[in-house]
Amino acid sequence: MLTRRFGPSSSEVLACRLSNAANLLTMDRFEEATTDTRQVLAAYSERLGSRHPHTLVCQVNLAAVLRNTHRDEALAAIRESVTGLADVLGDDHPYTLAAQMSYGTLLAIRAIWVRPSSCTCAPSKR
Repeated sequence: MLTRRFGPSSSEVLACRLSNAANLLTMDRFEEATTDTRQVLAAYSERLGSRHPHTLVCQVNLAAVLRNTHRDEALAAIRESVTGLADVLGDDHPYTLAAQMSYGTLLAIRAIWVRPSSCTCAPSKR
């Protein structure tokens, strides 16, 4: 119904398709989730450009799907998304912060530990 009303590449339809891909992921239907998320990412990139916040957030979602399928490209996708969101929206924007949390989750899952000297936060003083 939405597709007929708004068109297959409308923001409304793409958001619903991305939500559906997330649901597929929770049902362990990883290949379908990967395919759908890649298709939505391609549509966002074509419609809005690769540096648009919707496109970059979709790329974060793709990284989450790829993380669950243990694909190496997940790390590159999330890094690119975090950098892009920080450049476009700023370091303190909620989308950027959420992407950074996803990046941290991916690193923890992959058991890759960031050296303390590469952290941007100051150590807490007690």
